Amino acid sequence: MGIKMIYKKTLAMDLIKAGHDLEYTTRNRKNRKYQCYAFEDSVELRKSIAQINNQEYTGHSTGDETE
Repeated sequence: MGIKMIYKKTLAMDLIKAGHDLEYTTRNRKNRKYQCYAFEDSVELRKSIAQINNQEYTGHSTGDETE
């Protein structure tokens, strides 16, 4: 599916704890003092993100950056 970039460290750590593999990290292009976290994009990853954020996963929206 591609790569899903996560910009919040605590969310990235929660995803790792949930069993998702971190692909790589990189510096944030807009603010070099921050790190970005790359995960393999999948339905399971998006469901985990929604669950961590107390939201409901409803599927990919139109115009999704991974399409």
